[in-house]
Amino acid sequence: MKLPPLARAMVEHKVILELPATWWINPDTGKYQKCTALPVLAYSETKFTYLNAEILDPQGLHEVTELQLPVSTGKWNLHSLLDINFRFPKTLRDVGLSTRTKALAAAIRHWSDVGEVLHPTSTLCADADTPTRSAHVWRDDFTSGPFDYPADNSLWCSRVLAGATNADYLSTVDALEPDPKSHRQAMKHPHLNPFWLKAEDGEMSSLWDRGCLRKIRRSDLTSEERKDIFRSKFHYKIKRSCSTDKVTKCKASVVVLGNHMTQGEDYLNAFAPVPRATAGCIVMALAAGGRCTIHSEWMVQSLDITQSLDITQAFIQSKWQYLQEGNPSRFFINPPDGVDEEEGVVYGVLKPLYGIPNSARALHFTLDDFMKSQGFVAAGFEDSVWVCEPNDTYPEQLIVSAHIDDLLVLCADIPTLNKFKAAFLAWFDGTDDGLLTEYLGCEVIIDSNGNLTLRQSAYAERILRTYEAWDLHSVKTQLEPGKQLTKKDSPEFMDPALHRHYSGFVSHLLFLVQMTRPDLAFAFSELSKFVQSP
Repeated sequence: MKLPPLARAMVEHKVILELPATWWINPDTGKYQKCTALPVLAYSETKFTYLNAEILDPQGLHEVTELQLPVSTGKWNLHSLLDINFRFPKTLRDVGLSTRTKALAAAIRHWSDVGEVLHPTSTLCADADTPTRSAHVWRDDFTSGPFDYPADNSLWCSRVLAGATNADYLSTVDALEPDPKSHRQAMKHPHLNPFWLKAEDGEMSSLWDRGCLRKIRRSDLTSEERKDIFRSKFHYKIKRSCSTDKVTKCKASVVVLGNHMTQGEDYLNAFAPVPRATAGCIVMALAAGGRCTIHSEWMVQSLDITQSLDITQAFIQSKWQYLQEGNPSRFFINPPDGVDEEEGVVYGVLKPLYGIPNSARALHFTLDDFMKSQGFVAAGFEDSVWVCEPNDTYPEQLIVSAHIDDLLVLCADIPTLNKFKAAFLAWFDGTDDGLLTEYLGCEVIIDSNGNLTLRQSAYAERILRTYEAWDLHSVKTQLEPGKQLTKKDSPEFMDPALHRHYSGFVSHLLFLVQMTRPDLAFAFSELSKFVQSP
C-alpha cells in the first residue's frame, strides 16, 4: 500500500480520521485535545508528501483550522495515524476505500455545500469486514492497554504518555508484533521495553533463588574448564490469549546455546518422548464423552469444576540424576546480554536450563519418577501418557498426558482429582490457575452441556494477516477438478523471498491441520510437495 497515492485517495473518498490528544493543539485554548479531521488536500513539496486535513470536531473554533500531516516522515505522520485508526492496514479496503465510500464522499460534499457540518459516525469509518478494523474508542482515563492485567496496562500507558509517540495510548498491540530476536531488539521497542526488562529481572531472580547458577571468576577456571564456557541469551516471547489475541504476558527465559555442545562429551542422549497432538485430543474427547474431569497445562481441568495447575520453570525443577549419564561435568555460561555483571565473571550451571540438549529428557524422567511413585504406568507405546488404575490411593482411574511442560489429567471423580493435584503440587512448585481456557495454543470452550470445542481462530487470523491472505475469498473446492500440480509449474529460478514466504506459510498450516482443521489436510499435502521449489 503506497502512501502518496493513498493520501490522494483519502482526499477523494473523504476518509474521516480520529486524531489523539497529543497530535493537535486547540488554537482557542492552547491545550492539547483530540479531534476529528477530514482530508482536503494532498500535495508534494521538497520530495515529501503532505496531507492537509480540516478540523471537523471540536466545532465553534474562531477560525478555520487545517492540520498538516506528513505522509511518512516525522513522529506524527499519516502512516502512524492509519495504524492507530485502522489497526495496521494492509490493503485499501482496510482503511475504508471501496465503492461504498464513494457514496459517503458524495454525502459529505452535499452537506458541505449546504453549509452543514457532517458529524463523523461509525458509518463513516472504514467499512472493513472484520470488527478488529472498527473505529477506535478513545479513552481519556489511560486505562486502555494490550494486557490482561491492570497493573501492566498502567505501566504501558505511562510509558506511552512519557514518549508521546503513539498518541492513541496504544490500546492494543499489533497482532503481528514479532517476538524480539535479541536483547538489543527488545530494548529498541519504544513501549514494550519496560516489560522486557521486568521479565528479564524476574527470570534472573528466579534462577538465583532456585540455586541454578553460581558466580565464578573466569581466572579461577583451568584451561580445560574454560573450554566448557558456552554462550547464553534471553529468549523473548509475547504470550497471547488464544481467544482475544490480547497480550497476557511478556516472557523472557534464559537459554543456553546448546547447539555448540557435543554429543558424547557434554551429553549422551537428547531424546525426550512427546505424545502426538492427537493424544491430547483423545484425552479431551474421553473427558467430553464420559463427562469426566479434565485438567490441562501443568494443570488440571474439569468439565464440571475446571481448575488449572502451572509448574513454574519446569526444566529447572527436573533432575539430571535420573539420566543415564547422571549429573554432567562442570560447565559454565557467559551472562546473557542485558545482565549487568562485573567483568570476568561466568556462571556455573547447577540445574537443567532451556537450551541444554538433555534438559527435556531430564524433565521427562523426573515426571516419570513421580508418576510411578503414585502408581502410574506408561500407556502402551506413548511413554509420556500414564494411566493409574483404581487403588488404595486413588479410588478412580486417572489418565495423564504430558506434552513437554503441558499436562492433561483425566479423572471421573473430583475428590480423586483433587488428591492427585495436592500430591503433584507437593512434588513440584506450581500454582493453581483456575479455569481451563487454552491448551497447546488452542482455545478450549466447554459449554453448559459438557461439550468441549477446540478453536484456533486467533492463530488462523494471524497466519492470514502475516502472509497477506486475510482479504482473499474462501472457496469450498480447494483445487480445480482434474488439476494436478507438478514441478513443471515451478519457475526455473526461485526467488529467495518467495521461497521463504511459501515454506513459512506451509509450516504454519501444519499446526492447524494437526489440531483443529483436518479438512485442510489435502491442501497441506499438495502444498508441502513443493516446499523446495514453490
